[in-house]
Amino acid sequence: MPSLFRSTRALAGILLTAVALRANDAQVIFNCASVRLHPATLKQLSLTYTLAATTAVDGTHNDEIGFSDNPDSTGIYATTFVLTDPALGAMDINGDLDIPDSDANLNGIADFFEADRAVVNAKSAGSLTLHHGMDVYPGTVDMTWNRSAGTASGTCQLRLLIPDFGVDLTFTPTFEIYDYRGTYRYQVQDTNVVGTLTLTRLGAGGSQAGALLLTRIDQDELQFPAFTLTNEVGQVIQFYSSEDMGISLLRGGLRTNYFTVLCTDDGWPATATSLEYEIWLIHVFDANDSDHDGIADLSGTPAPSKAPELAIHLGDQTLTIEITADPGRRATLEQSPTIGLANWTTSTTFTMTNAIQAIEVPRAANPMFWRARVE
Repeated sequence: MPSLFRSTRALAGILLTAVALRANDAQVIFNCASVRLHPATLKQLSLTYTLAATTAVDGTHNDEIGFSDNPDSTGIYATTFVLTDPALGAMDINGDLDIPDSDANLNGIADFFEADRAVVNAKSAGSLTLHHGMDVYPGTVDMTWNRSAGTASGTCQLRLLIPDFGVDLTFTPTFEIYDYRGTYRYQVQDTNVVGTLTLTRLGAGGSQAGALLLTRIDQDELQFPAFTLTNEVGQVIQFYSSEDMGISLLRGGLRTNYFTVLCTDDGWPATATSLEYEIWLIHVFDANDSDHDGIADLSGTPAPSKAPELAIHLGDQTLTIEITADPGRRATLEQSPTIGLANWTTSTTFTMTNAIQAIEVPRAANPMFWRARVE
């Protein structure tokens, strides 16, 4: 069998040139900072009132409670409540309000926006302004939110109170949050990080996916160009670059977490309206630390991978093929009676659990080439 031994040894050189860059998986939580408040109906004294919410300026009701861009706002969030009175018709009521922001698990994300955490009788409030004719009527809004863990939808008991206009109505609309979970699979190339986001909506149907490129400024900061994510029906959301936003992806207090604010003009492409659902938050949790320096590989300098090796040992009835590579990497052993590119078949595929992995195969009657791919 000397020809077999020589063929296998010659092929070991191919292994070294066919190795892919190490791919790491980091965990991602991706949230829309807006709340979707669905329209609600209230029957009172045989009269029917309806309530909708919108941030659109074109007359569209987009159901959004979004971040306020008014520096004089009394709340972090804002919306226009459209109250339809059976006698007076539709009236716009401007609301400055807050959303519950407790963070019991201390991961930097408000529990309200995490679909895997329950929201139980969470309170928030705000101020209202109703313009009717030449007159301005102030008021208040009180909200009690409830949502079961594991679902993206809940209910809100919402009381509108404008005493001087005779409004005291309590609606119970449903609301939704948009919470996506998944992975950022990335490879480090010098100061660049090349990766792909694959995200699934938690507690409801939906997905987002797309490439995200990063440039490492230092171990605490990464910048990114404009990028897009595509949802489950092929609609595309375009996000601004970190330069446009003036904020990078920053390493957080956990030292293995990263976060930033993302901005888009149209975060709900199902409608023709723009300037809605504009603010999103992304949190990346990277447990990969190949050089054990306490800095995740995403922004640290990963330890160099040991060059994979392929060796073969001849037995009486079997061959023992040894693959040497970093544990955790994916290896595929292939065989072929010739060295042509189209003749390789997979013998086995596995994840390296040790630095040296041994595979026994039967000795063939005729010469056989072996190669391994490690990624």
